[in-house]
Amino acid sequence: MTMESLPPVDKNSLLEEAIVAALPDKTTSLDVMALAKILSGMGTNKLGDFEVKYVYDPRAEVVVKVFRKELETLSKRMESLEKIRKVSYPWLNPNFIPNSISI
Repeated sequence: MTMESLPPVDKNSLLEEAIVAALPDKTTSLDVMALAKILSGMGTNKLGDFEVKYVYDPRAEVVVKVFRKELETLSKRMESLEKIRKVSYPWLNPNFIPNSISI
């Protein structure tokens, strides 16, 4: 996320020393890694699991229950497909999708 020198201006090869000189120091690298870890963590409940009850209309509550049931069904299907995939990709499973953004 940071460079300590100007980016290249042409397509000529760079020496290893120039590449290493462009890299940030250890402290900056650690700060960037910590920030990325914090921002990529799931800080709220999973999709459909609301922290506060906003819905009080009985007709709307039925819609929320149906939505949660569909998410559960989809999650189970994705988990079964995950077992036969060559490369794991769980990120679109509703259990891994946060209910909202939290930074």
